[in-house]
Amino acid sequence: ATALTSDARVMANVLSLAIRNGALYNFGCLQGEITPFPRASTSLFTFGNQNNKLVEKLLSLPSVPDDDRAAEVSSALAFSVVVAACVVVNIFGGLFGLDDLTPIANLILGIAVTTVIVDNFFDVLVMGGSAVAKMNEDKLPDAAKNVNAPKKEDMPLGIGTGSLTGTVARGLSRLLSVNTERDCQCEAAAIFVAYALGLPCFAFQPNSLEGAALVIDSMREESSAIEECKIQGQLDYLATDVGLLKVLMWLIAPVAMESGKYPQLISSDPREARVFLSR
Repeated sequence: ATALTSDARVMANVLSLAIRNGALYNFGCLQGEITPFPRASTSLFTFGNQNNKLVEKLLSLPSVPDDDRAAEVSSALAFSVVVAACVVVNIFGGLFGLDDLTPIANLILGIAVTTVIVDNFFDVLVMGGSAVAKMNEDKLPDAAKNVNAPKKEDMPLGIGTGSLTGTVARGLSRLLSVNTERDCQCEAAAIFVAYALGLPCFAFQPNSLEGAALVIDSMREESSAIEECKIQGQLDYLATDVGLLKVLMWLIAPVAMESGKYPQLISSDPREARVFLSR
């Protein structure tokens, strides 16, 4: 019933009452562990060695992963359109008098698919080829036994490093992969951080709009229809350095969880924190 109100202050009041009644014990338990951002080195009031240590600690943290999912999806869609067009010409070309285009379509299809496979799975192909060659070493001619697999650094156009068609492969994995467990892990990370930092959030998957609304709700005052006074409720004031850090930690929690377990971000979006800061 509280969630249906979509009011963070109502949720905060309910959670506060639950804490007083002993139903909640750990809500907001990690608020005291938040370390504010250190002052810049050009500040007039630095804190000596302690400030330097905080700066070094901050710089040692892993950076937020880059995410260009728009380009990845666009590249994957363009590749899919080209492949689909070639397949259509190959299958139905004879019905529409396009027999002359069939060899060209097959050539384009072969080059496109082969380039994507070699560029993104070069190491797998080399390891598989080497394993097959060792298993059949006695059947190979003497000239073939001395041939070594090429190195990806020596391949033309950077093929084998993923720099040529890596966006296509990442876009295809983004479009085709469905992992409910992965989505749930990101949502669990967000709700845990919100609970531990005392944020009365509604969305399991955090977004910048929800974060901005949460900060605004913490700033506004409402007149009570019952009492002729102003009430601020139990929602902590978030328009401070520490308050904004809480919201940012909530927004980045799914990214931290997913980047720690998977090489590509699919369920989480690191852009939400940047958009929140720009609002």
